[in-house]
Amino acid sequence: FTPADLKRLDDERKARQAAYKAEAETRKVEAAAAEKLRKAAEKADAERKRKEEEAERKAAVLAAQEEKVRVAQEEKARKAEAAVVAASAAAAAAEEDTRRREAAARDRIADARRQQEDIMRRQREGAA
Repeated sequence: FTPADLKRLDDERKARQAAYKAEAETRKVEAAAAEKLRKAAEKADAERKRKEEEAERKAAVLAAQEEKVRVAQEEKARKAEAAVVAASAAAAAAEEDTRRREAAARDRIADARRQQEDIMRRQREGAA
């Protein structure tokens, strides 16, 4: 080999080493970028899961509140219905009581008329 051949071979060797070194550096940078992307994806996934869980908790709380309101409204409706039934029963009882009082008053009036007629008949019989 001539000195020029040796120089050329040495230059080729150095160029190959530089290429290998550059390729290794590129792989290293790509690996670091891929790791950053993976970590960012994991972080985004964790954040998404956290938000989903928070939304589910809020939905559960809202559903519980809605159920509580529904039960309270049903209870109010039951109480109102019971009040209507009680008022209706009280009105019916008052009506019945009024009918009894009116009947008793009619009976007393009829008794008073009979007594008056008896007195008047006795007076006519006594006068005759």
